[in-house]
Amino acid sequence: MHPCDDTYCGPFPESEPEVKAVANFLRKHRKHIRAYLSFHAYAQMLLYPYSYKYATIPNFSCVI
Repeated sequence: MHPCDDTYCGPFPESEPEVKAVANFLRKHRKHIRAYLSFHAYAQMLLYPYSYKYATIPNFSCVI
């Protein structure tokens, strides 16, 4: 992956301070949080975490 790619994930998981802060908050309060949604303005899409692999998750199905 190249840092200028649109889908660049960073050098390692939670590499950005903002992401690390949110992840730490969610872990600390996981007993009280039922769901966490992140809305992105880029391409007007609702995105789910795609992790650091391009492989789809085992139970993924997409109907367009």
